[in-house]
Amino acid sequence: MRHARGGLTLFEVILSLAILGGAVAVIAQAAWSGLENARMAKELVQAELLAENVMAELLSGIRPLESAQDSTFEEDDSLEDPEQWIYSIDIGPSDIDGMLKASVTVRANNDRPRKVSYSLVRWILDTEGMAEDQGESKEE
Repeated sequence: MRHARGGLTLFEVILSLAILGGAVAVIAQAAWSGLENARMAKELVQAELLAENVMAELLSGIRPLESAQDSTFEEDDSLEDPEQWIYSIDIGPSDIDGMLKASVTVRANNDRPRKVSYSLVRWILDTEGMAEDQGESKEE
């Protein structure tokens, strides 16, 4: 007479634990990737808003129409960490006569491998003849 098998063998238990461990590792990696992408999306939106803010200040005359490289933001209630972001402004002649090309780039100032950066470009009516002045200084 044969007895009915009453349980699982050691091999079956080890195999099921290995499958469970692999599934948990895949799910954990997917969750980590999702969190990293969510962080980057949040930072990209913040960089976009900061670039739009700087551009609006340029267009309204709050900031002078001057180029600036790697500037930091002032202490402000809207930023948790103002030193986390740096911006550059490039004002130059455009391909269209009587227009200036204003470019604002905001990027994260951190050591992460995938840094967030956002650039915004607008054309501005050249009422002061800045494009001609810059063109003459390049020729000299």
